[in-house]
Amino acid sequence: MPETQLPLLSPDEFAVWERSLCFTGHRPDKLPQGAALDALLAALNYHIQRIVNTAGFDRFYTGLADGIDYYAARQLFRMRDAGSPLHIVGVQPCEDYREVYRFFRYDMRHFDEMLRQCDEIIVLPGRRFDKGIFLERNRYMVQHSAAIMAVCDAESRSGSRQALSYAKQLGLAYCSIPAAVPGPPFPAPQDWPAERYGI
Repeated sequence: MPETQLPLLSPDEFAVWERSLCFTGHRPDKLPQGAALDALLAALNYHIQRIVNTAGFDRFYTGLADGIDYYAARQLFRMRDAGSPLHIVGVQPCEDYREVYRFFRYDMRHFDEMLRQCDEIIVLPGRRFDKGIFLERNRYMVQHSAAIMAVCDAESRSGSRQALSYAKQLGLAYCSIPAAVPGPPFPAPQDWPAERYGI
């Protein structure tokens, strides 16, 4: 079986898969700051709301990283708490992922908030120094989703860009939002230059 050909899903699994979307995106050090970050997050939140309200997705996967994973999850938590029937799944790339946060000095409060607020946590096997754990986390999320939302730059060689490329290879719907901020002045969230296919 070719690497990208996945086994057929049962009807129940298919029903879950076709309503599932995963997020990927840059960590804080690759994101803009200040007003530029606020403008980018407004565009991200706009597209999340648009997709939830119009495309029928109700199951969302986040890789539990700081940066875009956290910002997307935070918006989903708000929408769920306001009454949207969303199921939010955190996918942890290794058993000792907390140590990754400590090593890179990411905001531990963001990790703890996601662990506390997610409806489900999936912990993949492995340890933080094992080769390829982040790639495997991203592949897991893509393979369990019908669509992906990515916030990353086209020129980057990041794991997020690889996840988006893998999703396109599998034929998933996608919304790709560039992290490079056009402006100031910043475009309105609905005018942010997002590339979209199927959603």
